[in-house]
Amino acid sequence: MRLQTGSRQNQNYSSFELFPQVLERLLQGSSHTIVDLSCVAADGGLFRAFRCLPYLTFRSWILAAEYFQAEYVVAVIKPEHMPFYKRALSCEVHRDLRRHPHHPVSVGLVTLNFATSAKRLYDDLPFLRSTPSERRQLFEHGRRPLRDTERHPPVS
Repeated sequence: MRLQTGSRQNQNYSSFELFPQVLERLLQGSSHTIVDLSCVAADGGLFRAFRCLPYLTFRSWILAAEYFQAEYVVAVIKPEHMPFYKRALSCEVHRDLRRHPHHPVSVGLVTLNFATSAKRLYDDLPFLRSTPSERRQLFEHGRRPLRDTERHPPVS
């Protein structure tokens, strides 16, 4: 899995290369940030054994959106996965398929307005929530390891 961020000033991310018209519309006239999830792959046997794997992938996407204060999250995926993204997260499905330059498959784009969907996502799927400490640990370079008290905050 690869997570990338993009903006109107930084359009060097993989989904922008394939779907510039859609993403330019999302970024038009703003300083919005996009978190782009790409290169997601799971072993078929693992996926069948652990049905939660797609949701763990979603969680990393949402942690990144929260950390980078992204307005949108986007993913370039195979057409057969689009219904799952729509059902699980209410992503908008863009039906225009493109040939992926590094793979012999056609792919499509799903987008989610994270800024307007975050509350609903956290209400519907509470395991997507994260702590600031957890997000810093994942996305800040050179951080020291978490102390036990930071890992499991006291329950009040």
